[in-house]
Amino acid sequence: MSDAPLESTLFPFDDADASLERIPIAARRALDLSGWRVALDAWRAMPWEGRRRVTLAGAAEIVDPFVVEEAVRRAGSSVVRVRPLPDPDPFRAPAELLSALEPARTLAAKTWSNLRALERYALMYALRQAPDRAYLHDVFDDLFPERPTSPPSAAPAPPERPPSGNRPLPRSSAPPSTVAASRDPARTLPPAMSPSVAAGRRSPPGHERSTIPGSIPAPPRVPSELPPPHDAAVSSHLTAAGEVHMVDVGGKTRTARRAVATASVRMKAETLARVARREVEKGEVLATARVAGIQAAKRTSELIPLCHQVSISRVEMHLDVDHAARRIHVTAVVEAFDRTGVEMEAMVAVSVASLTLYDMLKGSDREIIVEHVRLLEKSGGRTGPWRRSDG
Repeated sequence: MSDAPLESTLFPFDDADASLERIPIAARRALDLSGWRVALDAWRAMPWEGRRRVTLAGAAEIVDPFVVEEAVRRAGSSVVRVRPLPDPDPFRAPAELLSALEPARTLAAKTWSNLRALERYALMYALRQAPDRAYLHDVFDDLFPERPTSPPSAAPAPPERPPSGNRPLPRSSAPPSTVAASRDPARTLPPAMSPSVAAGRRSPPGHERSTIPGSIPAPPRVPSELPPPHDAAVSSHLTAAGEVHMVDVGGKTRTARRAVATASVRMKAETLARVARREVEKGEVLATARVAGIQAAKRTSELIPLCHQVSISRVEMHLDVDHAARRIHVTAVVEAFDRTGVEMEAMVAVSVASLTLYDMLKGSDREIIVEHVRLLEKSGGRTGPWRRSDG
């Protein structure tokens, strides 16, 4: 992150420049997601390098709260701890944003999901800051300079369907999600304002984001294969005779896979305070747990008997100290380009990182509890994106 050019994080509509005398939108996102309120005088009291690190943290797809906290602590007493704000839903634009845009400024679901996290935040920030919507429209026009000047023309009406019960299946062999994507009126994303931003937004081959249907309803879902016979195995890991076996994924297509999992480690307040002050005898607790989680994700197939070995391309571990709840929240983001998902890799990563925290701290607090290990979201593969509804 420290090697990224600062200019790549600044927008044309940003009320800030490389001097960082004012708070850029990227820094505001980092502060909001990390739970800090920083006045302008406190922002200017921070060393320039600290302001730069906060700004670059806000431009990342996932904000590292520890980077932000380390910089903010140097701003003195004019900072306030607040409840962190979540990022906007990456799959569907908020209804209040869509209703605030003029009719000529449309924002399809595919276009929204292909935006960077910082760009989605910029639109929502503009919505909150501009009751007259003028600033919001300026932000939208800068993000989409090639938008049409008038609303897109209505699509031709589909041919009349045969009566129910006699309707034939689609002639195309493409899956329903592909058919829906071909009807999506999303525009092509414009080039970013610098080569580095453009490179950050463009997806590598095979890593295109999943399409979520917008205002146009998707066609009926067509089963990809016949339902199993009544005596077939209940689980794909069991044969009809109940024998355990490893699922054959050789015939599947390699796609971009992503999973996010989380866990909580609850402990005494004094134990958590020692972690925050870095006063634990065994050394750097959070860094050790972070490395342990990364190693665990890469070795999941050695721990879970029926897991495949996956070509992991990225693992991110985040450990957030929550003094009010006396917890350390552990989050893992795992990505791969392979034939099977990485849900287990993400959950094993947070589990091992949590157990590493226990191991580092058990000498002073044996009542530590590891809890709430769960999958938050996944994407890629035949079933597409999924997100936990109960938080």
